[in-house]
Amino acid sequence: VGGGGDAGQGRGAYIGLYGNDHASSPGTLEMLSGTSGAVKIYSGGSERLTIANGGKVGINSTNPATILSLGGSLATGGIYIIRSLT
Repeated sequence: VGGGGDAGQGRGAYIGLYGNDHASSPGTLEMLSGTSGAVKIYSGGSERLTIANGGKVGINSTNPATILSLGGSLATGGIYIIRSLT
């Protein structure tokens, strides 16, 4: 599925679905946003997940400013930092 031009040339968006028998990308889902776009996932009419073109990820944060931006509270049994991601 593609739109707005060839995503490989940075002009549009593209979704690729590859079956398990595909030669080079078996069982792969690709989502490409072009060079200046972002990947966004919506639920209930609101943007819930954003992957910015620079690789920053926002969960309930539409404009992530750090490698991972969380909008709201985080409930967890524990968070372990394996290494610094600078």
